[in-house]
Order: sequence, then structure tokens, then C-alpha cells
Amino acid sequence: MRRKLLSIGAVVLLLLGSSCYTTEHTVGGGPTGLGTEETRSWWALFGLVSLNPGFDSQELAGNSTSYKITTQVTFGDLLFNLFTLPLTITSKTIRVER
Repeated sequence: MRRKLLSIGAVVLLLLGSSCYTTEHTVGGGPTGLGTEETRSWWALFGLVSLNPGFDSQELAGNSTSYKITTQVTFGDLLFNLFTLPLTITSKTIRVER
């Protein structure tokens, strides 16, 4: 019985743990197929302090007035975060489609 409870507890922890997620913001009419730029955003104290505060998605978009910004924690970010989490540092991937 105890082993079964531990197994159920482990499954619940895995389901409630950190996972991949995506947020999208469309500017203007959305992407027009002019290209894609991607960068990684680093954060300390579990997302409270930006380690690259000068980042601006408009720089990735260039002169485009219509584009889509996708911010996501990918599987690769989760792998990085496994090693940097003890230092309270996490990362997110930011993609701008023009």
C-alpha cells in the first residue's frame, strides 16, 4: 500500500512540476514570411531579475511593423534549467517571426 501511495505521489509531482509552455503576441497583421529571429532570455531569482535587461523584441523584428513574438520554455530550456536552477537562474526562448 505504501509503495502504491509513493508511486501516485511521484506521478502527481511530475504532473504539477515545471513544463513547456508558449505565449504568442501578434503585432500588426502578423508575420509576413520575411524571416525568423530567435534568442534566449535569462532570468535570476526564478524570473524576478532579468539578466539581459536591454533586450527588446523590436530589435529582433527590425523595421517590420507586422510580426509575431513567441515566448516559450522549450525542452532545451528545461534541460538548461536542470543545471542552473540551484543558482536560481532560468531561461526562456524568444522567437520573432517577421
